[in-house]
Amino acid sequence: MHAILTFHSIDDKGSVISYSPGHFRLLLEVLARQQIPVLDLDTLLAPGTRKGVAITFDDGISRASTCWHAPRRWKTWSCR
Repeated sequence: MHAILTFHSIDDKGSVISYSPGHFRLLLEVLARQQIPVLDLDTLLAPGTRKGVAITFDDGISRASTCWHAPRRWKTWSCR
């Protein structure tokens, strides 16, 4: 299983294009429980990668910094 998950913003504004920090953390927890690694795009697309997801943000907004803070305890996390 390979997937690329794209987000616009991680915040509590309730916009149709934002994802709440709580739901984002829950997503990471579910991926970790299911042993689905979060990988950078090069690793995800490399031959031999059996499963994983890449998480991307569609622009360089500062709220995307959530990706650096939420997942420190998950060893499978990579965020570029």
